[in-house]
Amino acid sequence: MASAPQKPSGSGTAQTEEAAERSKMDKLKRMASSVEIGRGVLGGLKFSAPLRTRAYTTSVLEIKTDMAEVLASTAPKLPGLPMDYKTAVELKQVIFGTRMFSFDEEWKRACFQWQSLKGPFPYGLFCPRDKSRGVIMAIQVHLVRHLQFDKKKEDGHHHYTQDDTESLDVSSAYRLTPTEEERKQGFLLALSDILWSAGEEKRAVVVLQDRKKPGLLHSEEKKLQFFAQSLRITQFTDKEKLRVFLRNHLELLMYHEGGGVLMFLFSIILSRTIPRLLEDLDGDYLFTDRNQCSLALIILVLTGRATANVFNGKKVYDKKGEALAKPLVGMMHRSDCGFLLVDRSKVKEDEKIEVGSMLKTPRVPVWLTYLNGRYSMLLCTNVRLTSDWRAENRFLLHYYNGQSDQLKEAVLTIDTKTSPPKQSLEDFEEKQPPLLEECIHSRWPDAGIDWNGSLPFI
Repeated sequence: MASAPQKPSGSGTAQTEEAAERSKMDKLKRMASSVEIGRGVLGGLKFSAPLRTRAYTTSVLEIKTDMAEVLASTAPKLPGLPMDYKTAVELKQVIFGTRMFSFDEEWKRACFQWQSLKGPFPYGLFCPRDKSRGVIMAIQVHLVRHLQFDKKKEDGHHHYTQDDTESLDVSSAYRLTPTEEERKQGFLLALSDILWSAGEEKRAVVVLQDRKKPGLLHSEEKKLQFFAQSLRITQFTDKEKLRVFLRNHLELLMYHEGGGVLMFLFSIILSRTIPRLLEDLDGDYLFTDRNQCSLALIILVLTGRATANVFNGKKVYDKKGEALAKPLVGMMHRSDCGFLLVDRSKVKEDEKIEVGSMLKTPRVPVWLTYLNGRYSMLLCTNVRLTSDWRAENRFLLHYYNGQSDQLKEAVLTIDTKTSPPKQSLEDFEEKQPPLLEECIHSRWPDAGIDWNGSLPFI
């Protein structure tokens, strides 16, 4: 005769709870593959080894609720209003146009990450080799502007303090070495400056993702309704309040699983306002057909106005001398940070992009560079370089590309009084100069360039 079922003993209950914990642990471990978040406690579970999380595969979709609970356990309630459907549609229009609304994985996982304070680039943001690199590097030049040059406002005008630390001896050249707090403060000033400039010095908007509704990062759904419900919008008419708000929510922009760069992209779009952006773009979009940064997007981050026209002033005639149907508006004011470009894919004369002096000679000597599709930065630590012609005789340029393969800072000596050896046309076609040298020559033609022992790696 079969015996009656026994009540679970205390040890049996413990085993059941242990099995449940193991099951929960297994679910989280299935997410492991891409981003390390360190040791500690996550969602009530203790980890003695680093946990790596994957937010973009089917396994995460299976446990979307668990992930939302994990994020919500520490996420503060965001201020502001939820994004409405109309605003989401307008965002799609200026970013993608009529193409399908879809942020790929590179954009979803893009965030702001610091280089090591103990490494050769303590001032640097890490720029992965992906589609967000242009936006991150455009912010980088603003960050360096704040770290390197103090800015004081007097009588409504900005005045940059003179730096007398510039040395032409590469071995003793000044290096930018901010502290943790200094670079954080510089980053906040850079972000607030960019948004405030886009809002024409009157307003700014910050868009943040509600981590209690992590749909933007952890869902494969493409519907605008689902995308919009995780975003909250906060408006500002006071620049200092904007900076304080960004400081209080900086961890969302630098969240390791991504979303930070997209949040800033939406913020600058709404700070500029959709009507002004449509006017700026004049039929263009902020993303290319391959979902990469368009030139208009880069100039928006750099100057606060979205345009692919980087020449000076207005053009009413084309290169053939024929009247344009509509005047083209370029740079009307000298920019704080500069822009230099080399694009060897533009071989025809009417395809070449003309960069005007408003961008070539900025208020401070820091330039965003575009070298055949790759964004990087050039910096001179002597602020007089762009305001005193005598400083241009001989000077140093520091080059930074934000990549993990750049192990040390490249410091180049530029001598405008010594020209490089002349190359014949046959030699030039056979061996083109390094891209970076061609870029520097677009600003200082025929200058002598010394890599100071470094191999010309770009």
